[in-house]
Amino acid sequence: MKKTRLAGALLAGVLAFTGVPAIPGTSAPFAVTAEAASAKLAAPANVKAAASGTTVKLTWSAVKGADAYRIYQLDAASGEYKTLKNVAKTSTSIKNLAKGTYKFRVAALVKSGSKLKAQTKSAVVSAKVTGAASSSSAGLVKFPAFGTTGKKAVSALGIKNAQYTKQTEQGVTMGVYVGTIKLNGSDCVACVLEDKNGKYFAAAVIIDQNAMTFADAYKKAKASLGETTMNMDMLGMSMYMWMNQKTEESYMLMGADSEGTSFAIYYAMSYKYAPDELKKNGTGSLEGIDLSSITGLIA
Repeated sequence: MKKTRLAGALLAGVLAFTGVPAIPGTSAPFAVTAEAASAKLAAPANVKAAASGTTVKLTWSAVKGADAYRIYQLDAASGEYKTLKNVAKTSTSIKNLAKGTYKFRVAALVKSGSKLKAQTKSAVVSAKVTGAASSSSAGLVKFPAFGTTGKKAVSALGIKNAQYTKQTEQGVTMGVYVGTIKLNGSDCVACVLEDKNGKYFAAAVIIDQNAMTFADAYKKAKASLGETTMNMDMLGMSMYMWMNQKTEESYMLMGADSEGTSFAIYYAMSYKYAPDELKKNGTGSLEGIDLSSITGLIA
């Protein structure tokens, strides 16, 4: 586990989050608000959800007068439909899903000044994902959706021979599952972190150099996550970070390629499900997470 200790020390030393401030809204006069409400667009019709592997594709009919569309996904923990993303077309794909049944709704959006306002939501559509959520021979790690139990996350990732311990790092007690997953035919150390109530909120995989170089891991992560939010180089190591303020999730890839050797750690975390003790403020964003506690457990 020497690599994990190195990763924990480096992550604890260089990671820092910066939240994105909210843009304050403006109140519309009552008459305008009432008029807009009475002219709401109809809900999208013919909404369909089709699952293939770890991806669900949503399609629907265009709504006359719509400027865009908003996708909502059922959050199992709260029982509420929460915004997943906005799209311009009448179809979209949700990728890297763990096994399970997912429910969605769609609403048309209309421009109101500089904002997009949601109209009537569609009926609920569901899709059952049966494809493996663990890594395929061609891709990087597919982390399961946060908020499930640690045991289910271990199963979804395909972790073998997982050992479980409860550890306390800087006053925060969490559960840690550690085992191995197969990535391109090679065994890679993987861990899942859960809070004291058994809720999964973070995971990490140490990518063996026989499975993939750090450069290749970065290409695959960028292909699925898009442009990075933050880049950093320190002590001969590179770190790439993808932060999504809307979903309150972050993904990190850290490592280096040098002299025929490669080291990489791929890490995912949810602010929403992280233990309260790790949150230094109540903003509900990626700001203020105490990563030293988490990386201490990975180490």
